[in-house]
Amino acid sequence: MRYLALNSSTVEGRVRLGRVRRALGNAAGATEAIRDALHTFATVPRFRQRAELRWYVRAHLMRLGIA
Repeated sequence: MRYLALNSSTVEGRVRLGRVRRALGNAAGATEAIRDALHTFATVPRFRQRAELRWYVRAHLMRLGIA
């Protein structure tokens, strides 16, 4: 959580938080973190989207239950 406080526009941090919450059995928290990751990707500038594209794809795969 401290990482997200310092880097509020990162998709990576939210995806990793979602993975940890899922591993701990907190499905609602994981879903919320993934939803935040997708929203963050939509709101960051285009140059940041290119840098975060890899994490955006992972967030979508997690939302679909594939990753």
